[in-house]
Amino acid sequence: MNASDKIALASVGATVVVAIAGYALNVWTQKSERKHREDEAAAERTHALQLSRADRYFAARLDAYREAARMLERVRLFVQRRNPLLVIGDPQPMPPNFDDAEWETLRGRIVVASSPEALDAIDVASRAYNDFQAHAMTYEELRAQNAATGLGESGKQMEEARTAAYAAIDNAQQVMREELGSL
Repeated sequence: MNASDKIALASVGATVVVAIAGYALNVWTQKSERKHREDEAAAERTHALQLSRADRYFAARLDAYREAARMLERVRLFVQRRNPLLVIGDPQPMPPNFDDAEWETLRGRIVVASSPEALDAIDVASRAYNDFQAHAMTYEELRAQNAATGLGESGKQMEEARTAAYAAIDNAQQVMREELGSL
């Protein structure tokens, strides 16, 4: 074999090696691209699932907060209409009380879907309302007895409790609004 045959043989061998290397590189590139597409598809599915969960969570929380706001507004009406300081015209009737089933359903939705902060704010409003109710009952009892002593102080305490109840209701509604705005 002469030198030109050796060069030709080496050239053919190099061409075969380059062809095999090109094929292997092509196979490796396709596998890499397929893996990348699969990873992107999995990431998109995960993201879509997270968005779907977030939407459902937001919808559940929004419904619960609407119900909580409705409850708080009814409580506000109780506070406004029970022994108001000034009545112009006929006094407004008290709103209907929650029955046990309505209260349990409402409370269950609020507990499940609320954040701890919103639930705490709602509980503070509930305690402030109960405090107002206690002061209002004391005031009404003293007034019914025509008690000269203690009626003024009892009325003052009732009004302070009314103001605290309004503030607690406003705060609970603000916590819910801010939370929904951040979701």
